[in-house]
Amino acid sequence: MNHSFSGPTTRNASEYDEIRGTQVPASLPFINQYGGPQRLEEGYDEFFDPPLESKYECPICLLGLRDPVQTPCGHRFCFNCIRRSIRDAGPKCPVDNTPLSERELYRDNFAKREMMSFIVWCRLKKERGCTWKGALKELEEHLKGCPCMDTNCPNECGAVMQRKEVDKHCAEACPNRSVPCDHCKMKVTISKIEEHLKGCPCMDTNCPNECGAVMQRKEVDKHCAEACPNRSVPCDHCKMKSSKEQASHGPQEHTPHEAELRREALFQSANMQREVDMLGSRGDEYRQFLAYLERKVEDVKTSSDRRIAELTHKLMRLETREIELEGRVCNGTFIWKLDNFRQCREGSIAGLTAAIHSPPFYTSMYGYKMCLRMNLNGVDGGLGEHVSLFIHMMQGDWDGILEWPFIGRITLSILDQSDQIDSRRPISETLVAKPNLLAFQRPTSPRNHKGYGYVEFCPIDQLTEGQYIKNNSILVRIQISR
Repeated sequence: MNHSFSGPTTRNASEYDEIRGTQVPASLPFINQYGGPQRLEEGYDEFFDPPLESKYECPICLLGLRDPVQTPCGHRFCFNCIRRSIRDAGPKCPVDNTPLSERELYRDNFAKREMMSFIVWCRLKKERGCTWKGALKELEEHLKGCPCMDTNCPNECGAVMQRKEVDKHCAEACPNRSVPCDHCKMKVTISKIEEHLKGCPCMDTNCPNECGAVMQRKEVDKHCAEACPNRSVPCDHCKMKSSKEQASHGPQEHTPHEAELRREALFQSANMQREVDMLGSRGDEYRQFLAYLERKVEDVKTSSDRRIAELTHKLMRLETREIELEGRVCNGTFIWKLDNFRQCREGSIAGLTAAIHSPPFYTSMYGYKMCLRMNLNGVDGGLGEHVSLFIHMMQGDWDGILEWPFIGRITLSILDQSDQIDSRRPISETLVAKPNLLAFQRPTSPRNHKGYGYVEFCPIDQLTEGQYIKNNSILVRIQISR
């Protein structure tokens, strides 16, 4: 098929349910980080008691039905198993070969409720003897706290053990366990106990004045101030501090020269105290002034933050209004510039952003409101190989005066951004709206989850090898005529 020129091609457009088409359980991603297909989770391989009846087993994986779906021909399968079968073996029921497409599958909620109510043993019953038994729906919650499940040491020593062994390990074997100090009873990591003892307040120590007394470290200050026979006390005459033993000999041991030195020291000390008091007073003044400045700064900051928030809100409203006006005056031709294409593509491959939506636009000033949706890693049959592109109707300001369903011709194009105008070859497809489809009915939600377009709009290789990506951006154009 040739996609080199704009205009209709022979590819068929189809209606696509945006919600159903992308609703895959978060724990079951079907694209790995490198973009290749990853094996989807199969049925429940649990120890059922009593054993499952065959009608609750998936005919493909032969395990308990997980997210069961039913086919029009009456067979039940795991959702992921039948999807994989249809994609790998063809659109048919693997039991009776009846023609079957993914769109014909429907969720069997009754079977799911039955499955989740069946009794199972813990997965570690045989291996480690866990005795838990309960409903399947309770199994995952049990496993989060199963005493036989492996877990890491909470003290981060690197050991791995069964959850029920954690307390014993932490009490007896963990190198990072806490033990009480023999002196102060404070709990200390066993590897740091020696360091703790060097400063433990209840550890015995000698008097620093070498009086020969032994006491706990926390009692040293009180001993030196009150009881130590070698403590310093002031002289009754010159106020010089000497040891208590010296003081008992009386003032005669102080020479006149020493007395003069003491008086000079006291005079200088008094002067220094006055200066300290003066500096302290000035310090109080400075602290008060600093507190005043801090309050002013906080007031200015609060006022600025409030003003910035108001301006940011106004700017966002203006930007939204600008986008809305651009969408209103496009007159049926809208070009969507998708920036950061490579990052968006990687996000789609990793399953972070399954779909990207364009800004909304109108077919005319008072017309229908729409948007484009692009799946950069494809969906369904185009998964991993094609870009998927759809149009979605949106709730607009003028829906009440418009005719419904929408009728018209829509041309979707990915534009060639080659510098040479003559060599540009856009990739284009033209579709005609079908009034009987839900995709073109008046929307009952802000954006109709039913879209219409192409699961395989263009091969990803064609997009990346040509000139369709420039400055890490692509241009998607939609042209609407009624």
